[in-house]
Amino acid sequence: MKNQNENNEEGRVYLDLEVPEEKELDDETTGLNVLGTFLAQKKAIGKRAKEINSYGIFYPSRSVNLFQQAKTLYILGLYESSIMVCRSTVEYIVDELFKKEIQMIEDKKLCDFILNTLDFRKILNEYLFPKVIQKTDKDKFNDIYDRGNKYVHPKGKQEKVEDEAKKTIILLRTLILSLKTYVQPNNTTHRML
Repeated sequence: MKNQNENNEEGRVYLDLEVPEEKELDDETTGLNVLGTFLAQKKAIGKRAKEINSYGIFYPSRSVNLFQQAKTLYILGLYESSIMVCRSTVEYIVDELFKKEIQMIEDKKLCDFILNTLDFRKILNEYLFPKVIQKTDKDKFNDIYDRGNKYVHPKGKQEKVEDEAKKTIILLRTLILSLKTYVQPNNTTHRML
């Protein structure tokens, strides 16, 4: 099987459009073929993993789960996807912060209506700031969201996407760490963040 990330000299990426019959390859063989793509890059993957891993707080939330996925995508060399997941992560964080703030409203239908009606930036810039978050955190939210938008809504060729993904991961980590006292539940444990 040809390496799916392998570029030819014209900069094109191999795309396999053939769908094998189910009996042609078993699950293990198919899994090994996919893993082969990443095994060929194991040195680069190891380097990226060492560059971005650090200790932090683990707690069960959708936003932290997405952050872990964004890190994994970056480590595997899937930079654009990593940036887009970082963008989604800040949306989940804003949602989590906003839900904590409006939980005192007894009418749950009203809460759901507010969350589903208001735009991310409106919640962030007009409600959470300055009541819940500081300006530096607001700026980080907006920066990560803008970086993600460059890839969700393409506006031409993106340069140095690996560097952009690494900067976005680091920026998101600093944002999560600065907000951890606000969003973390009581039963937290330390682990890789």
